[in-house]
Amino acid sequence: MQLSDAKCRTARAQERPYKLADGHGLYLLVAKNGSRLWRLDYRFDRKRLTMALGSYPEVSLAEARQARETARKQLREGLNPAAIAAPTQDGQRGFATRRRAAA
Repeated sequence: MQLSDAKCRTARAQERPYKLADGHGLYLLVAKNGSRLWRLDYRFDRKRLTMALGSYPEVSLAEARQARETARKQLREGLNPAAIAAPTQDGQRGFATRRRAAA
């Protein structure tokens, strides 16, 4: 079941952090302090990874879904979306990481 904007807006903190899933690895993580954070779980090079997409409402549901689709496209091309999006220590954007060739 997909999330609605109303469900995101009304998500409140609980005793423990919890996730509201949207599909294809995208979810809204609601922390104990009440912050609502977009996360995307994906697999790359046989490893489970999580990419942060921003906080709600600064990043809307539509923007988070668009970021998910962009990341899925990059994965189909053999690129690690987190490596592309993450800036390096000198502030420049990182290089695309390609999947290693199967030996």
